[in-house]
Amino acid sequence: MAEGFIYRCTNATIEQLRRLIDGQSYGLCWSPAQLLRSLTDDALLGTDEGRASIDETEVRWRRVGQGYGILVLSLQPQQLDGFTELQAEGGPWTTSSMPSELPRAANNLTKPAVATLFLAPNGAPQFVALISNPQSAGR
Repeated sequence: MAEGFIYRCTNATIEQLRRLIDGQSYGLCWSPAQLLRSLTDDALLGTDEGRASIDETEVRWRRVGQGYGILVLSLQPQQLDGFTELQAEGGPWTTSSMPSELPRAANNLTKPAVATLFLAPNGAPQFVALISNPQSAGR
């Protein structure tokens, strides 16, 4: 199993959200990142919540008052201004891949659909991210 990294910001701005989803390649997603990038701030502000999977990172957001609560699930450590790394009690987060029937972006139709479980130190699944985990694929 590979290590996973989870970050949270409870009162992010639209600019912080846009930086997380702008200029990235896209993969498995509920809200295709290529569509999110084309939204104006007004249109993005009109969405109360969303999820985009970008490379080895999944970004989830929900509007909270005038800002956003953002959760970042990543296979690599990140340096995110204004975010707190969430620590699991008793050890690091680990990840494990699982085959799945998930929606895929049009450019990824030939790739197998895989989701990544983020596991607590006791092995209990806490999050399912729609990202492929190359370190544990096929396990």
